Amino acid sequence: MRQLLVLLVLVGIGHSAAKLNRVQLHVNKNFTKTHGSVKAEKTVLASKYSFLAENSFSVSSSSATENLHNSMNNEYYGVIAIGTPKQRFNILFDTGSANLWVPSASCPASNTACQRHNKYNSAASSTYVANGEEFAIEYGTGSLSGFLSTDTVTIAGISIKDQTFGEALSEPGTTFVDAPFAGILGLAFSAIAVDGVTPPFDNMVSQGLLDEPVISFYLKRQGTAVRGGELILGGIDSSLYRGSLTYVPVSVPAYWQFTRFNILFDTGSANLWVPSASCPASNTACQRHNKYNSAASSTYVANGEEFAIEYGTGSLSGFLSTDTVTIAGISIKDQTFGEALSEPGTTFVDAPFAGILGLAFSAIAVDGVTPPFDNMVSQGLLDEPVISFYLKRQGTAVRGGELILGGIDSSLYRGSLTYVPVSVPAYWQFTVNTIKTNGILLCNGCQAIADTGTSLIAVPLAAYRKINRQLGATDNGGGEAFVRCGRISALPKVNLNIGGTVFTLAPRDYIVKVTQYGQTYCMSAFTYMEGLSFWILGDVFIGKFYTVFDKGNERIGFARVADY
Repeated sequence: MRQLLVLLVLVGIGHSAAKLNRVQLHVNKNFTKTHGSVKAEKTVLASKYSFLAENSFSVSSSSATENLHNSMNNEYYGVIAIGTPKQRFNILFDTGSANLWVPSASCPASNTACQRHNKYNSAASSTYVANGEEFAIEYGTGSLSGFLSTDTVTIAGISIKDQTFGEALSEPGTTFVDAPFAGILGLAFSAIAVDGVTPPFDNMVSQGLLDEPVISFYLKRQGTAVRGGELILGGIDSSLYRGSLTYVPVSVPAYWQFTRFNILFDTGSANLWVPSASCPASNTACQRHNKYNSAASSTYVANGEEFAIEYGTGSLSGFLSTDTVTIAGISIKDQTFGEALSEPGTTFVDAPFAGILGLAFSAIAVDGVTPPFDNMVSQGLLDEPVISFYLKRQGTAVRGGELILGGIDSSLYRGSLTYVPVSVPAYWQFTVNTIKTNGILLCNGCQAIADTGTSLIAVPLAAYRKINRQLGATDNGGGEAFVRCGRISALPKVNLNIGGTVFTLAPRDYIVKVTQYGQTYCMSAFTYMEGLSFWILGDVFIGKFYTVFDKGNERIGFARVADY
């Protein structure tokens, strides 16, 4: 019934003089993986969750580049060398682990994976230093084990002296038998390194071999076995990406871990909340979504104050916490938000979003918490105290529209914006001169609220009854009205006069097709709620009219979207 907007990716690309920090919004679509794809993915993800990587290298004055080879578009591997003279190995560069290991020349004949790949022979290297300590790494298929050795390791022409690594004697299951790589080089933090071994990347940094302590990946889509992409050590190649980079802080320097949430951006509320890692198993909605784990964040600040937000289905409750919140590459420091322990009813169980980020005024914020947008403004993170919404009609799960923070993109609408003042800086509430359909006056000087948190248009009961009479719609007794689908083209337009400009909703705009038990029905987007005295304009309206929420000037603006 509702078309909900979800945060999935973060971008910051500009089209106007102001810096436009863009958040891609996505329309909720069902997504089904095949059993085959799940099975193949879980083979690696059982113990790892990184891309597979492999070969050829070159060096520049500022950074080193490792060319990667592409095997079936899902395995990337590169070449390194160990010892003097160099013994070469195809290697998986793995950001999900922190050790380097390769097959040992001492591995038994029963180790099929070892026998099928290059093996390190310490006796053939003049720079080998014996260690001999046993090591083991747990994988989903068993324990890879062997012993530690030390030698010179060369990657992309960079020679790391005295690098300790594992010589594998036993490789479990069939995971590594047909792999295009012989071993794995971990690029995660030393905190997860087995046996406290210093990772190769850390040694590159400490030995002064890199200009910057940075690695970057370019995995070429539709690449070839010869040119599958690049791993760049010590720098970034800006020619390999568009726009600017979006950074988020690492939650805990162990894995390259950060917490991300799909969020409903709601101009009808003013608090941010997400599910808490402390929520009970009985909280189904929480269990089905990402959860915030304060123990995994180095920037977390405890608050602990209880909070509760009333919804029609009950009270969402939990406690407050403070941390850094990142939206579209903008990091808001010391943002207080709610960790939800209880989520009422079934409202949030199947929702494509984990939580809600309110964009209304601080006057309606629960517990007096400063809203994220207000903190962006006070911390000087935006060029302008403005947000704007473009909700793409007939959008896809990849491209559902945009929320722009800090500016306006004039390419997304036609003509000029019509602004009206906010009546009361609480909700985004304003005065509508008139609303008419078929010449019938539905409201005169009424109040309306622009609310991205709903897909419908909620109206007072008197207006609801008038609209239904003009549409020939039948009420179901619950504030929802239906028309015969064959009559849509004959239905009247609804005209809203806002600030002297008439904004028109055609039948195709306000009739929503819903399916139940295989049957399609045509529902009017005009609904009512008990006791409602004003209009709530949701996505049905905002989707047709680009909407600007100008908090600095306490006004709201509308213009017809360019592609509708």
